[in-house]
Amino acid sequence: MTSHETKRLTLVRDLLELSKPLEEIVPQLAVLDLDYEGDGIELKKKHLTLALQRYLQGVLSHSDIESWANQIEGREDVQFESGCEQLVEEVLYELANPDLTKPLNQPRARMLIDRFSIS
Repeated sequence: MTSHETKRLTLVRDLLELSKPLEEIVPQLAVLDLDYEGDGIELKKKHLTLALQRYLQGVLSHSDIESWANQIEGREDVQFESGCEQLVEEVLYELANPDLTKPLNQPRARMLIDRFSIS
């Protein structure tokens, strides 16, 4: 793996884990090529759960969650958690597209978290 690939995957991991502010990560991701071949970073139920928990705690707003999900959706360097790809993809789509699906609010966030725990 090249240092460029390592840097890219580190940025993607930071995005998924929200380990740095989006305002810091997004501009760095924007300069990367859209095309990517190889193994990506796995978006797991736990990433979605942690983001939704931060929303419930008031750390992130619904627009923060939407922006975060939009940055992840469609990335070739992100893979969905093995064994629950469809669920992860559906929830990510909902979070990225609240105008087309369901707006995020506290009861909806709790319901989505519960959905992960029973799957």
